[in-house]
Amino acid sequence: PDSYKISWEVESYSPIIEYMFKYRKARYNSSVPTPGPWNEMMVKPDSGDANQRFQHRKQVKLSGLASATTY
Repeated sequence: PDSYKISWEVESYSPIIEYMFKYRKARYNSSVPTPGPWNEMMVKPDSGDANQRFQHRKQVKLSGLASATTY
């Protein structure tokens, strides 16, 4: 209830040095005036697969999140 595993895939012909992953609590309804502040996570890429050198996949786990909250 307080963690998520996030994965993505990108195509890049240039080497990827790092990803910046941002997330925050969403504004759920009009009673919440603004969304929460951004949380930033710098993510290093994995070494590439020789057969898939332009396809890059990464996965991170977000933990310590608030239960029953939209991000």
